[in-house]
Amino acid sequence: MFAQLCMISTFFLVAITTIAIELPLEESRNPTLNRRLIPPGSPQCNNPRFPAFRSSSCKTKTTYSALCEIRESAGETSINQCPPSTSCIDFASRNLTPFAFCVLDSQVKTWGNDGKNKEICTGKFKPNFQKGAITIGMTTYGTNGNTIQVDFLGTFVNDTFLSSVFTADSHSAIFSGYDVNDDVNLCFSGGNSGVPVTSFGAVLSGLF
Repeated sequence: MFAQLCMISTFFLVAITTIAIELPLEESRNPTLNRRLIPPGSPQCNNPRFPAFRSSSCKTKTTYSALCEIRESAGETSINQCPPSTSCIDFASRNLTPFAFCVLDSQVKTWGNDGKNKEICTGKFKPNFQKGAITIGMTTYGTNGNTIQVDFLGTFVNDTFLSSVFTADSHSAIFSGYDVNDDVNLCFSGGNSGVPVTSFGAVLSGLF
């Protein structure tokens, strides 16, 4: 499967990074991505001097880095703690803005490779949302709880390949035609480093 995916053109492909890019501030603002509006997480932009959210990414299983701005300044980056009983997973908005979301552990899929160089998947599961669009996110962590790069991360819906990314520690994909009976499957391959890796994945209802 891994070799075949190298030949497939992917749609809604997002590799989550922490690189700040020069975009017009008004275009990059999205108040929905501030955790004040997405329960149960805490607000990403805690400093009132820098209220405009630009992007965020997971740093460890329980912390994330948020870039917040104002028009007159390049802004600041802060490290925020996820609430109890949540885990940090990277997603991307419809305009490809990376954002970290502290997902309730009861809604998180976790699966590991035990240090083996092979593709490991969640197995098919139903998000159980209403018909519409879904946003899928995955982040890989080492045994120390820090993010770790793997060779491959891929998403599948109803056994059909949706998207993938190579040499990354996270991946997000959008599926706009979700129906209540659809199955999702998330996979990763850790490579030949022999390091145990655990992937955390979740599905959000809607677009952001």
